[in-house]
Amino acid sequence: MAFDWREYVTIAGDLPQLQTSSSIEAKQRCAVSRAYYGVYCNTRNYAIQKLNYVSTARQMKWSEHKDLRVFLHNRGGNLIKAASDLERLHGLRKRCDYNDTVSRPTIMYTEALKLAKSIMAIVP
Repeated sequence: MAFDWREYVTIAGDLPQLQTSSSIEAKQRCAVSRAYYGVYCNTRNYAIQKLNYVSTARQMKWSEHKDLRVFLHNRGGNLIKAASDLERLHGLRKRCDYNDTVSRPTIMYTEALKLAKSIMAIVP
């Protein structure tokens, strides 16, 4: 049985409340990353299984992440919103994973969960 990537989004929602020695900022930043990857992998698998998605990233010389967003956008309808939300969530994930400082990590965390849930409502 395949892994249910949506579980990452569930964990992302729970992570900041876990009792650990890690700072709240560390848990929020990690949660943003897990929310992104949970939604990205779930959306990728949905696109492969239901929409006949085949990556063109190598031919186009861009990332797999961008390739999926372009594919969704080109499909139209609600998938345009899913692609846009996925791009915004990807930006939050990169800031949380790579920047030494981020302003307002709590707001970023809340926004990431909102975007993840929005995408999952479109791409089950």
